[in-house]
Parts: sequence; C-alpha cells; structure tokens
Amino acid sequence: MTDNEKRAHDLAILSTHLLFEMKDSDNKSFNKQNPNNPKDFRFDTFGEYESAYNIFLNRFTSTSK
Repeated sequence: MTDNEKRAHDLAILSTHLLFEMKDSDNKSFNKQNPNNPKDFRFDTFGEYESAYNIFLNRFTSTSK
C-alpha cells in the first residue's frame, strides 16, 4: 500500500464514521419530531467508505504530480 493509499484509507475511515454519526443523529431527530411517521435508518458503510476512499486517493494522486 502506498503512502497516498494509506492516507486515503485513514481519511475514508474517519469521514465514514463521522458521516454515519451525522446521518444517525439526523434520523433520530426526524423520528423524534415525527413519532407517527418514523424513517428507517439505512447506511451503506462500505459504499460510503469506498466513495470517500476513491475521492481522497484521487485528490492525493492528482496533487502530488
């Protein structure tokens, strides 16, 4: 794994965790305000990680040239 891949991985892990926390909090707030019409909480952890990883890796590799 290259240094850029390691950096992209670390940031993707962090951002996926933070995104999960934000979306979970938003869902809980919505359900609290709408008790008669609650939303299910769905989160594609791997999909979010993969997307973030690719974005970060692309940024690292495009700026290091």
